[in-house]
Amino acid sequence: MAKQVITHVELEGGKELKNVLLLSIEQDLFGHHQFELSVPFEELEDTNELFFHESHRHVVGKTIQFSFEPLLEKGSFDFHFKGIVTELALKNTSDTSNVFFLKGYGLTILLEDSRLRRTFLQSSLADIVDQVLSPYASNLLKRSVKPKHTGSLKYVVQYDETNFEFLARLAAEYGEWCFYDGQQLVFGKPDGQSVDFKVDGMQTFVMSLRLKPAKFLYSRYNYLVDQTYESHSKNQPLSGLGQWGDFTLEESEKMFSEESQLPLSKPVYNQSEMDEITKTHKATEASRLVDFQGFGENPDISVGTVISVKGTRITEGGTSEENFGSYRVTHITHSLDSSGNYSNTFRAVPNSVSYPPPNPSFRLPIGQPELARVIDNEDPDQLGRVKVEFMWPGTSKDSDWLRVAHPYSAEGQGMLFVPEINAQVMVAYESNLAEYPFVLTSLYPKKDGVSYTQRNNLQKYIQTKGGNQISLYDKDGEQKIELTNTNKTDTHVLLSFADDGKITIETQGDVVISGKDIQITASNDLKLEAQNNIELKASNAVKLEGTASVGIKGAKIQAAADGTATIKANAQLSLEGTQTSIKGDAMVEVKGGLIMLN
Repeated sequence: MAKQVITHVELEGGKELKNVLLLSIEQDLFGHHQFELSVPFEELEDTNELFFHESHRHVVGKTIQFSFEPLLEKGSFDFHFKGIVTELALKNTSDTSNVFFLKGYGLTILLEDSRLRRTFLQSSLADIVDQVLSPYASNLLKRSVKPKHTGSLKYVVQYDETNFEFLARLAAEYGEWCFYDGQQLVFGKPDGQSVDFKVDGMQTFVMSLRLKPAKFLYSRYNYLVDQTYESHSKNQPLSGLGQWGDFTLEESEKMFSEESQLPLSKPVYNQSEMDEITKTHKATEASRLVDFQGFGENPDISVGTVISVKGTRITEGGTSEENFGSYRVTHITHSLDSSGNYSNTFRAVPNSVSYPPPNPSFRLPIGQPELARVIDNEDPDQLGRVKVEFMWPGTSKDSDWLRVAHPYSAEGQGMLFVPEINAQVMVAYESNLAEYPFVLTSLYPKKDGVSYTQRNNLQKYIQTKGGNQISLYDKDGEQKIELTNTNKTDTHVLLSFADDGKITIETQGDVVISGKDIQITASNDLKLEAQNNIELKASNAVKLEGTASVGIKGAKIQAAADGTATIKANAQLSLEGTQTSIKGDAMVEVKGGLIMLN
């Protein structure tokens, strides 16, 4: 059985379509609402025409509105649906008459206009939603943005997603309601407007209690504190499920005792945040354990509508009203035939639940390795991280602080090469999650006057922005390593591995060697040479010793002692000079077994 209604269809510009052959409007909590309308050819074209003439100009791409009013009863219905026509089909029937089919979607289809990559830093959910919706005229796509989650989100990425897909994903991740009610886009808990659903034989229902796996463990590592957070769903109490929801959840956890181990899809920064995410996920999963399906004839029911289900019980003593509870509609299909008979079928979840059921279309965007430019490397947490600007169109493309991969690292050990400002880097994604980027490596772009290629690949370099350079030369027989600075090449250290090897230290400044003990050993000769002076000085003693001989030669040789000076030879001592003077202020003593003076 169905209800007789009068259908009002109005196209953009005010044209009404009065003769409706068939109408179907499908509204879903998670997807775009769809409609299909069939009207006679004469509703859109002149009777003298047989094909498209003017109809497509007035229909395709235009908005369309639907409403109903009762045919046999007084009053009105609150149902209104606004969509946009995306397809106009002309069908030739067997009796040579023509029929138009108008197909289209709710106004959220406008959010499918493009796929974007952009970032949001330190923004609330409401701020993000408002920014996403800002290009769309609010008088066309009306919106109500009132999310439960009001805190600031550190880093959120829209990654190769349409605006609709992105908003749907955000809603799924944070347990927010997000749907089109036929007139506006709702992001956040909808109002509590209720419609009576009288179970009377014309309107019927099927209610299912389901058991599904409900236990899970979320885990996520936080490198900022070097800690892995874990949160068990069984430790997160839920309220508001109602008696049927509490029952099905309890029985589900009994039947499916082993918990699923799930990596978290978005960043978390403390245990309480992790627990809140776990609680949200558990609540969304629990909301689907009770499923209410109905067949009705009240057009006032739409997605998001709360229905109060009541029926009449017949007993020996008479009749009494039975309350079957309240439910929020998540899917409904409105159907109308050519006689004006209206009916609908719908699904709903208990109104007591605070969170929507899980979105079956929920998909995490997959991050792909890509180029970026470093814009900041002054990491406030001193972890050697950088911020980058992705090479995306638009202006919202700055990252949060990203870790930098190194070939070798450990606690207080390893390599530290932080990319410079404006350096081109390759960004990869942990577990392919778009909100977990890190710098994988650096790359060289083409720059005038700079060469990164050496003939036969015989030279390797490490050079910092200050000009410090380590060069490695691999030519056969001439291998060497050089340490220098490109701004002062006359100071360098050269390690040559040609022949027996050679180490050269050269500078126009000072060479300072300092240490507790310094030992210089030469297997052959040791030579010290200075253009000016050589000074040997010790706080205690200086010793010169040669197994064969020690030679001291100079234009003038002076030996002085503050105390006693002793010259001794175990064999023979010879002092010789053109003139020789021996002088003692107190006494000169010459002593020997035989003294010869000439």
